[in-house]
Amino acid sequence: MTLIRYALPKDAEVKLEVYNIRGERVLVLVNGRQKAGHKKITWDAKGFASGIYLCRLQAGKRIMVKKMVLLK
Repeated sequence: MTLIRYALPKDAEVKLEVYNIRGERVLVLVNGRQKAGHKKITWDAKGFASGIYLCRLQAGKRIMVKKMVLLK
């Protein structure tokens, strides 16, 4: 289990996705409108192999990508 935290300064359309290192989307965690504030999403990675993943957060026109390492 991995806890992903983020904050929204204002209400926005949010898309939170996980990609493998080859750039293939493997999971969509959030896809919809969210209110401003601090958010927490849990990613249960039971069915995923160890490796490097990219977490892509798009809120309105802003995009942020962070690298995650999954070790089992």
